[in-house]
Amino acid sequence: MLELGDNRIREIKNLEGLGTLKELYLGKNKITKIQNLDDLSHLEILILQSNRLTKIENLDQLSNLEQLYLSENGIPVMENMESQVKLQTLDLAMNRITT
Repeated sequence: MLELGDNRIREIKNLEGLGTLKELYLGKNKITKIQNLDDLSHLEILILQSNRLTKIENLDQLSNLEQLYLSENGIPVMENMESQVKLQTLDLAMNRITT
């Protein structure tokens, strides 16, 4: 588990070598884009609530993802979730979803 919440992080980066990581907490930061997660193929829990995200993207390599928390962002559309066959929990509360 890696907890990086409430650190004013603006960009997801420097996660190389963490391929066995199962839980990543990045809530309450200033992240604007979901990116650089390709090496985290064992990730089961991803928390990105309370950031500045406007799009769900770049999750294709996270085939073991079971829980995804994206509440309190600016996401208008739920999309790009086709590859998330193991997903059990998806939190999109307090976004701008219109469709």
